[in-house]
Amino acid sequence: MQFFIEESAELLLLQPQQQLPTPELLLPFFSGWLKSFSQLSQLQAEQGLDWLHIRFYFHNAAFALHYEHYSDSCWVDADNATAAVLLSDLASLLRSS
Repeated sequence: MQFFIEESAELLLLQPQQQLPTPELLLPFFSGWLKSFSQLSQLQAEQGLDWLHIRFYFHNAAFALHYEHYSDSCWVDADNATAAVLLSDLASLLRSS
């Protein structure tokens, strides 16, 4: 899956270049996509009725991928200032898929 990734100082906005799977398949889809990057580790997923959240680590810094069903929005944010410094490196990695 390819995403157009828009970077800001606080987050990465992910815009899919193809149609995403149905809502019940989104958690396995995003989990599988993140697991395809060997540089990412410790994936921990949570899901509600209209959202999903997958926490992961990149270079020992915490990040989270979020998806909201109603707004059809997907983004990655940094958990702290250390992780925020790595957002651009993470964006480069995610673009390489």
